[in-house]
Amino acid sequence: MDDRKITTAEAYWRYGDWGRLIDLYPDSGSKNLDQYTERAQLAVYAAAGHLQRGQIEVARELIRLAQEWGVGKSLLGNLLVSGIYNNFGVIAELLNKSYDSYTYFENSVKNNLRDTTNSIAVRIRRNKEFFYLNKKTRAGFGNNKSLERNNNLISENNDANQKFNLNIYINKTKKNHDFLLINSKSLPRSGLHYLEKTLSQIFGECFSFCELYQEPGCCKQFPCALTGFMDYSFKNKMKHVRLIKSHDFGLSDPIFENGNNIRQLVLIRAPLFILTSWFELYQLQVHKEILSKFDIKLQKIYYRHEKQVLEMANEIIDAYFAPSSTDQLTSWLDEKVRYANKFIMKYTNAEVVNGGKTDILLYEDIDRYAKIIVNKLNFKKNHDAFLCDKERFKARSDPFTAKSLNITNYLIENSNYFIRAAEKIKIPETSCIPWV
Repeated sequence: MDDRKITTAEAYWRYGDWGRLIDLYPDSGSKNLDQYTERAQLAVYAAAGHLQRGQIEVARELIRLAQEWGVGKSLLGNLLVSGIYNNFGVIAELLNKSYDSYTYFENSVKNNLRDTTNSIAVRIRRNKEFFYLNKKTRAGFGNNKSLERNNNLISENNDANQKFNLNIYINKTKKNHDFLLINSKSLPRSGLHYLEKTLSQIFGECFSFCELYQEPGCCKQFPCALTGFMDYSFKNKMKHVRLIKSHDFGLSDPIFENGNNIRQLVLIRAPLFILTSWFELYQLQVHKEILSKFDIKLQKIYYRHEKQVLEMANEIIDAYFAPSSTDQLTSWLDEKVRYANKFIMKYTNAEVVNGGKTDILLYEDIDRYAKIIVNKLNFKKNHDAFLCDKERFKARSDPFTAKSLNITNYLIENSNYFIRAAEKIKIPETSCIPWV
């Protein structure tokens, strides 16, 4: 029974659940603890909860009792120092210093833990602290909207959370290089799904992918908030590659500096191939009503890009093809050109590239990039034959050939519009992968 009580107290402490620690031992009366053989340890955990909520006298008495009952100096010292780190973490977050706050919260947790691979405990503790602060702010300051907004900004602001998560990845991968996070930004039809399939075939269960747009339960954050993939990799001493997809249609995704094992990858393809391939994909949207009559949902196609489903869809489109007018086509092309140029300006300008914030990968170099990843992680399985199989990668040689006969004919008939639009898009001439 004592072991379970200690385990429960440790869990409450680990996650910063000070209220429950206090509820277990609401005052310093020894009668609450006399029944337990491990009463000295329990008294220290109870004291930690009281200290974090400013109940100094109760905490002081519990510490006195713990010492009287023979508590180990190591446990007592660790929990007291942990509390100081925890308070520093709160102060740093209030000052909008997310890097410092992560370091303090991490130290507050690992100071008394042997397992230092678990990042979720750090995030839970941070969230609990600011839930408590928001609650106290509303209760203590009444209608002071300025203070209330300030605390909400810290606990709910997506940008602040993303910075905090980035610091988790940076710190965790400094010493352990078995995990690689690839935060990809790609112009549509630039080979992202080919890269995903390639890495999946190479790394197998050591690979994971987030589609973002149709992914069930996606956190929609950059970098990915699901740090458990990294924790699991480190804890089980397994290699792992995690690839995140984003086209950044709103051009609002954050740009952060590359780290050794955290990469921001930008995928780009020749503009004419992007536009014609994108137009082919766009026809799924144009014909979505008729496709739904045959039980083909766009979410299904966009999520997995399964060849079998796409073949069905193209056959239906051929039978019911509704060509776009010239005005519709030129309007569509103008919109895509504007987006593509803004995307390229954002992710491939000299300041971003020379500052080491992005890796630029052209469509033709995807296999080379996969080899770099294999070598970087020192992946033991032999995939040379797979990566050298030239028959596996067959890029389109003709930008006006589509899977659908009617779409092919339309592309050929309107080729001049696509060529003129493509000429307005300027892309880098070579890949830029300094991470080698």
